[in-house]
Amino acid sequence: AQALADEFMAEDGPFTEGEANCAAGKIVSEIGEDRLEELGVTVGSVAAVEDVDFSEDEQATVGNAVADCIEDDFLLRAFMEDGEFTEDQAECLSDAIDSDTVREFARSAFAAGEDTDLPEELLFEMMGAFSECEILPGS
Repeated sequence: AQALADEFMAEDGPFTEGEANCAAGKIVSEIGEDRLEELGVTVGSVAAVEDVDFSEDEQATVGNAVADCIEDDFLLRAFMEDGEFTEDQAECLSDAIDSDTVREFARSAFAAGEDTDLPEELLFEMMGAFSECEILPGS
């Protein structure tokens, strides 16, 4: 679980150590060490989480684990780490998007994988937040 937690902190955004450990523990518990080893997730070699060939059910498990473990300020940390937003813009976006939506977005993003679009209602809510904060695409 520690190798997976380290990977979350290194690759997948602004996870705190507690969030990463929580998500990794849930993933190991629910998917199982043997299956994770089959997928190349071992102590000595952890592929980037988004590159692991999880089944649809396993992707949903990862999404649920992440969504269950992130804290309310996760989105603010994500926007600040991204570097594309000013502090005021990041705070506005974080305030405009409620924590349940953030969790649903995380759940959907991991469950969707690379080949599936996110649910429209989540995209519309995110676009509404950008509009509310007067952030234009590419600005």
